Amino acid sequence: MKGVGGMFKKSKNMKVIFKNLVAVGLFLVSISTAGLVLAQEAAPAPEALVPVSCFDFYKFGSVGVEVVPSLTEIANGGELDFVLNVTNENDYPVVEGSIYMKIYRKQTDAANAQKNGSHLIDYTLVKEKVNLDAKATRKFEFTWRVPTGAPSGEYEAVTYFLSDERMNLLGLPFTDDVSGGRNSFKIVSDTQGTVQLDKNKVTLNNKAYRFVGNTSPFSKDEKVIVRFPITNTTKTSQAAEVSYDLYFWDGTLDSQRLKAKREVVTLKAGETKTLSYEIDNTSYPVYYLVAKSKWQDSSSILNVRFARNGVSRGRINFVGLSKFPLASGEANTVFACIHNASLEPKTTGKFELELVDSEYNVIKKYTYTGDITGNMMGFKGDFTAPASYGALTLRANVFDGGEKLVDQVDLTYDCREIDPQKCPTGATAPTDTKSGFPKLDMVWMVVGGVVVIFIVVLTIIMAKKKKVNLPPPGATGSPIQRGPSAGAMKILIGLLVLGSVFLPGGLAEARRSVTFFNNDTSITDIFFPDLGQPLISGVQNAKMNGLTINYDVTYWASAYEEGSMRVIDQADGREAVQSGSFINVSYDNNDFTRPAANINWLETGNIQGTPTGIWDTNNNGQIDYPYPVAQRCNALDNMTTPVMKDGDELQMTISAPFVVQKPRITFSSSDSFISCNSQPGTTFAQCAVTGGVGSVGHIEVKFDETPSKHFADVRGSANECYSGAGAAVINDFVVWPSNGASIMFEFDVVGQAPVGLAAPVLTGPTAAVKLDSKTYSALVGTNPPAVSLKYTFQRKYGLNGSWVDVGTSNATPPTAGTSNIIFANTGTYYVRAKAENLSNALVSGWSNEIAVTVSNTPAGNAQCSNGIDDDSDTFIDAADPGCHTDGDATNPGSYDPSDTDETNQGGAGVCVLGDPPRQIGTCSASCGPGVQRWERYVDVNGSCEIEYYTEPCNLRACGYRIREGNPGGGG
Repeated sequence: MKGVGGMFKKSKNMKVIFKNLVAVGLFLVSISTAGLVLAQEAAPAPEALVPVSCFDFYKFGSVGVEVVPSLTEIANGGELDFVLNVTNENDYPVVEGSIYMKIYRKQTDAANAQKNGSHLIDYTLVKEKVNLDAKATRKFEFTWRVPTGAPSGEYEAVTYFLSDERMNLLGLPFTDDVSGGRNSFKIVSDTQGTVQLDKNKVTLNNKAYRFVGNTSPFSKDEKVIVRFPITNTTKTSQAAEVSYDLYFWDGTLDSQRLKAKREVVTLKAGETKTLSYEIDNTSYPVYYLVAKSKWQDSSSILNVRFARNGVSRGRINFVGLSKFPLASGEANTVFACIHNASLEPKTTGKFELELVDSEYNVIKKYTYTGDITGNMMGFKGDFTAPASYGALTLRANVFDGGEKLVDQVDLTYDCREIDPQKCPTGATAPTDTKSGFPKLDMVWMVVGGVVVIFIVVLTIIMAKKKKVNLPPPGATGSPIQRGPSAGAMKILIGLLVLGSVFLPGGLAEARRSVTFFNNDTSITDIFFPDLGQPLISGVQNAKMNGLTINYDVTYWASAYEEGSMRVIDQADGREAVQSGSFINVSYDNNDFTRPAANINWLETGNIQGTPTGIWDTNNNGQIDYPYPVAQRCNALDNMTTPVMKDGDELQMTISAPFVVQKPRITFSSSDSFISCNSQPGTTFAQCAVTGGVGSVGHIEVKFDETPSKHFADVRGSANECYSGAGAAVINDFVVWPSNGASIMFEFDVVGQAPVGLAAPVLTGPTAAVKLDSKTYSALVGTNPPAVSLKYTFQRKYGLNGSWVDVGTSNATPPTAGTSNIIFANTGTYYVRAKAENLSNALVSGWSNEIAVTVSNTPAGNAQCSNGIDDDSDTFIDAADPGCHTDGDATNPGSYDPSDTDETNQGGAGVCVLGDPPRQIGTCSASCGPGVQRWERYVDVNGSCEIEYYTEPCNLRACGYRIREGNPGGGG
């Protein structure tokens, strides 16, 4: 019993030690938390926001993105490089920006293009966390892999710029007609058909849906069913994954996603099926459905947007800070724009705007409580900075009438990310509590360190407790359990002390463009003509007022060298042009005879989309209303807007065409060694470069002042069309007043090089597998110049095929240029390359050609690569789920051509029921109110869908919220 009693005694000692350790840990945590709360300064009293025009600060289109592709024509399976020049035209910095790019295949049918725009095949994030100082410009590069399944045709790259993934400064990503920088290129494809969604036959509740123009309205409780066809134009059976992602407002923020669904659709050769998606959610004013089909590496995307009457929700359109960094004693301004994101004229709610430093101290706080209207509302708050700050957070919250958080923006300003040279002196010092740098708070670092050390030491002690020492040979009794030694306790105390002391704190050718913006055009007292019949229940002579419209008109021009077709794009600096060359310059506006994607007008606020404008082609010296009476009810630029009559606000639908005269264009050069020859009224000129070696050449494309008019004609309700006496004029202004605008092309004039550039030597594999990527290298091997060379790679399919560019690569010898090429078909391809000296425009001859034999499989004739439907399920090779390691026929990366059995079913397919929930969103890092988002798979009538749900954030970790007396809860 003595041995047992000794063990019991040791065990009691361990319990005491354990309790002491827990007590010490809790004590330190409580002290740290108390220190955090005490360290907070008293929160300033909220001040009232001052109403202003939103557009005093917010300028739609004020961040420009010029996008330039490296090639004018490229093969499917190639890599297309883009250069993006991004400019902030605002007088204030723009932070937390993101650049997105859409790739469209242009519609060949003019009527369908007018109604629905082009076919969307990709939407991708190019660059995030873009921070731009006022008037600053940055350059980014981006490589886009051309899908092997992309059909031949004209394509367009379209760019967008957002702040905080939601505030639109260039283009509207949820539309197919309002964009920022755009540029064209051509894809030459050897693909044999494709699988795609048909955007020209989309219906909502059996009514045709138009992708260009106003957002479709539905009643509050109406179930909406979206239907659209999917077509297989190949000669064999195919499988495509179709995904449905439902959002409110738009599809950029994952936190706005409401529901998701995935399904695999099988299609016989030439077959078309109609798919449908039902939306019975009625909680939000605007819904946005992204339907996407994925076949091999190709996609087809539909973005369907509609609104519900009778549902209101306040929304933040933009927030910002007029100056940054903050300088002590300097005047500054915070500003914001909010609106009711609804068809309803107004809602009620509360808006908060506050500046918070990195230690959760509120620097300034502003509030507004009252009506939130559909028309954009602007606010500002003027203040004097109490200290200098190198970083801070600007937070905006919108609450509904019941104090429920419905929208939130957190913008982090950090001078090190914007312009380090402007950071306040000494701002990086850990002891500088006013630095505002987003460092981890000292107290929380201590807490974290204490917890980690506590766990580590406790683990060591418990391990020692479990260590068994066997008795010496020949001894009797039980093994001895040894407790923690005095040395272990000394280590524990030492680590705790050290942790508290030393833990750290704290185109057919490349084009250039120029865009005219007419922002904040407030419309008041516009009377519609007396139509001789009642508009709504006897209402006549209704008046439209309080409307705010933004206009933008973009002109494009391109320049390329005659013969070589080398573009003068200035994406990587000035191009070198040899004296004696001819440069072709043209104005590119697609087609003057139809609505143009580069004329837009935006009714801000509410839920309106942005219809495109119309070029006036009458050439009669005046701008006429463009529609015959019979076409007014079917016009594409209808909008629903408030109309006043005797003080009552009514919702009316009007046709509002925005018409711009064709611009007069001149081509000229101020240089004596350049002469441009063009006929009056034409949109093309050829400029000869004679002499001027060593000089900079200039060619200007000038656009004269251009008149425009914006009309309004009452359309009536969905079933009414008024063909009255005429249309009112909403606006009448000049595009590019004060001498017009111009685009300037600059280039370096060089002489003829005395020594030619040797053709590069091309190396790479001579065998490949269909849809597999292979790398080819080119290097100028004979006396290569020590300058940057641009290598252009081409491929052709078969001896009689056409050579097509497939990629470019810049490299300085002895580094080779490389290109990764994917071959879409079996058979024989040929690859070659040439080089261009970027310093003197000298171009080499073509390299040796490499013949590449492309097969279905590296070896043998396996079932998954023999071109036969071996298991009689209508699917062949890559289209058969049994030939994919994950069972997903839509995933080209899982295709195994060496698989000998098509009947093997691979993995789990497109989703797995019963998986545990996965967290996809977290609480704000700056401790604002909000929710955590989760997703989980659920079985809905035999279909696998993804369900989203939320949990409130715990605000106890937020120091300034604790200080304000709000220790818990959620949004």
